[in-house]
Order: sequence, then structure tokens, then C-alpha cells
Amino acid sequence: MTEKLEIVKCSNGVGEWEIYPTGETFDTRREAEERLREMLGAKPVYIHDFDFVFTVPSFQADPDKVTPDEIVAQFKRTLDNMENWEIFERSGHVQTIDPDIHMTTASDWGLQE
Repeated sequence: MTEKLEIVKCSNGVGEWEIYPTGETFDTRREAEERLREMLGAKPVYIHDFDFVFTVPSFQADPDKVTPDEIVAQFKRTLDNMENWEIFERSGHVQTIDPDIHMTTASDWGLQE
């Protein structure tokens, strides 16, 4: 059985971080992460956040009184009744999060490499 490779604080004082159980040391966590990705053959995953605008009809004058169930139901109805290009047009890119910041993998997101 092979051991799982992971980044841990360096225990021997040679560097700040190491890849366990190989003992390979690094001065920065970023260097260790890049090397671990190389060792695992993993592609970096970028997280893209988008805003999506949709309408929720309601008898409530105060939007704070619209229930989460009403919002989710309308969101699902909206998506079911739209073509992909319409969803794209109603979406706006907010930010992209670098792999070294979010520290997740393709499998965490259900992506197939």
C-alpha cells in the first residue's frame, strides 16, 4: 500500500515545508504545492465565480421576506426554461481564484482530468 503524499510543516529545520513521506523540503508553501502537483501529475484547478441575475415574483413588498424555498424554486424554474446562451448572457464573471489560494483539487469539485 502506498502512503498519501501531503504537505506538512518541515520538522528537520532544513526548510519551512516538506512533502511527507518523501522528506523533500521547500522554503515556501507555494513551492511545495507546485512540486506536489508535479508529483501527482495533477492539473491546476482555477475557481471562477459568476453572478447570475434572475427574477423572483412574489406577493411580498419586502424582499427580505421572500423565503429561501421561494428563491430556490424560482432559480430552478428559471434555469429549466433557459437556453445555455441565455444563462451565459445573464451571468457576469466576478473573480477567478488561483489554485494556490483555494487549495482544492479536481476531485474535490467532481472534475475529471
